[in-house]
Amino acid sequence: MARWPASIVFAAGVFAAGVLAPGCGRLGFGQDPAPPDAATLDAAGPSPIHRYRLDGTYGDDDGGPALVPQGGSFDAGGYRFGMNQGLGLSGAMPVAIYTVDIKLAFDFMTGWRKILDFKSLKDDSGLYVHDATFAFVEDAGNQVFVSSPSLLTAGTPFEVTLTRDTVGTVVGYLNRSIQFSIVDHLGAGTFSDPDAFADFGVDDMPTSQQEASSGEIREIRVWNVALSPDQISQL
Repeated sequence: MARWPASIVFAAGVFAAGVLAPGCGRLGFGQDPAPPDAATLDAAGPSPIHRYRLDGTYGDDDGGPALVPQGGSFDAGGYRFGMNQGLGLSGAMPVAIYTVDIKLAFDFMTGWRKILDFKSLKDDSGLYVHDATFAFVEDAGNQVFVSSPSLLTAGTPFEVTLTRDTVGTVVGYLNRSIQFSIVDHLGAGTFSDPDAFADFGVDDMPTSQQEASSGEIREIRVWNVALSPDQISQL
């Protein structure tokens, strides 16, 4: 598809490959850190309202709605899926102000590959991989996107975080490093359909579901606030 790039805000610093170091049990993301002290908790911000570990269950640690598989299955690392066989989630996503953090790997990085759909697969807006970059697409008949540098590798785990604040500013992070910022005037990044439905790893109908990849989702976390860059660095 043809899209017009918007202004991009890149983060200073070097891409941290160490984030992807293998660890015990869940390959590529290491072990959970030791419990933080009170000062660290203040810096890290609030706890997520939903956490899906995908360690053999689709359930939420906090008792919210469960993820719904679209044809994939669990393996040793998480939820393994084919093209358009990702995960659905209904009734859990905040509509307009949120942080969503996803740990995943895609088998293909060429072209457009949808990570997160906001509109029940009804339009082309969403969070994508685009030729090894990480991109947010705002689409209401006039496609605009912002993206990171080319940093991703097929089959290699990565972590994406997206925040949307009270004035509609959308900020994208790759491996906890800020990559872009855009004011979402059109509400493309809102979960405004009934039940705030979200799709992970599934492409929309207007592009005939051709912009998808097989891969693996390892964890999803959701907050009902837009975390700050410092808080995201503590995730």
